[in-house]
Amino acid sequence: MAVRPRPILALAALLLSGSALAAPTAPAGSAAQAADPIPARNQGVGPFQRTVLRHVYMIDGTGAPAQGPFDIVLSNDRIAEIKSIGAPGAINPALRAAPGDHEIDLAGAYVIPGFVDAHVHLHSLSDAQKVPSDYILKLWMAHGITSVRDLGSGHPIEWLADIKARSARNEIVAPRIDIYPMFHQIRGPVNDAATARAVIQEAKKRGADGIKFIGGAPEDVLYAALDETKKLGLHSTMHHAQQLVAYANVLGTSARAWKAWNIGMACPKRCLPTSVSRPSPPTSSTMTSRCASARQGGCGRRRPNRDRTSGTR
Repeated sequence: MAVRPRPILALAALLLSGSALAAPTAPAGSAAQAADPIPARNQGVGPFQRTVLRHVYMIDGTGAPAQGPFDIVLSNDRIAEIKSIGAPGAINPALRAAPGDHEIDLAGAYVIPGFVDAHVHLHSLSDAQKVPSDYILKLWMAHGITSVRDLGSGHPIEWLADIKARSARNEIVAPRIDIYPMFHQIRGPVNDAATARAVIQEAKKRGADGIKFIGGAPEDVLYAALDETKKLGLHSTMHHAQQLVAYANVLGTSARAWKAWNIGMACPKRCLPTSVSRPSPPTSSTMTSRCASARQGGCGRRRPNRDRTSGTR
């Protein structure tokens, strides 16, 4: 018997058309906005106080098989309730979720969590690629990417903070955005520890969620900046470039404050004897497993690419 293909929906994308938080917009006439304006959203519906997705099958992202059928309730921009409504072909009306002010019948469809892209660079028409920011934002959403971590766009922090705020308010078609400016682009080159701390403080005040470290920052500057990010509650990520190998590798920086391995030019197993015990922050197991998986081909070897929207090879 032929099986009819089932549509798959990004649940977090549906959240975008639900409720959203208010946020300020950028000053009118800013240079970046004038060069590449992002138009207000003119498609879709909402926001709604209570949205109900009826009769769906859910892939929850844990690795478990699809489950269902469910009614899923979205309220105040969050998944408020996941109600089992019986079995396939045997729906129990008594188990259905209470009515919403907006409902979507998704019988036979699947919902999945929105994808998170942890390494993006949002550009504009003022950059060399000459691609509109609006196109990039919509391209991400069209592929089910509903949250991104921007690791340095080359634009002022305020430019991206404005886009983040407009997205949070549901004014534009865009994913949720975390802002990680490149350390050396916040104020320019830094040559002493005191200035490094001041730069991190400034970045937070201007709207940064974290900091990306890249390039050959002097040892005292690097570790002062990492320490300041930790004190201020900012996240951090790092490109461990070759210029730093004498005093900074993924084990050393993670022990200080660094939170996520962005790009590593050398694996820990190449740097230290195998008898050295690894630290135990959440990222260390991922870091170690990546190195272990590269034993046959070196740390630069990549695993087969996976299709971002379907999870298939």
